[in-house]
Amino acid sequence: EGPYFLFTNGAVSGIMITESIGGEPVTFGENISELRRERGLSQRQVASELGISQALLSHYENGLREPRLDFVVKFCDYYGVSADFILGRTERRDDGEEIRSLLGRIKDLNDYANAVFVNSKGKSL
Repeated sequence: EGPYFLFTNGAVSGIMITESIGGEPVTFGENISELRRERGLSQRQVASELGISQALLSHYENGLREPRLDFVVKFCDYYGVSADFILGRTERRDDGEEIRSLLGRIKDLNDYANAVFVNSKGKSL
């Protein structure tokens, strides 16, 4: 069981999600609307920045139109979320950024530890 998607002519068809947060089905439109509202942005602002009309964004949010795959990718990039999140396949919003951030922190800590060790022993690890 799970969500099924049909790609035709570059458009994503059947974007009703079967898995959801809290047990209710979540649609692509609901996800993009929620992301926009969380950031306090108007449809006009987002549409302008994505290079589409406000009416088209409204249609996507209300489920009246189905986006092309290139728009799904563009929207994910715009908000920094994964396609799995935007399509309702996961509750995790990131696309690995959290892991990259943690790896960066580990590197910083390692660099700091090496610097402390060099200062106390006069040589590097």
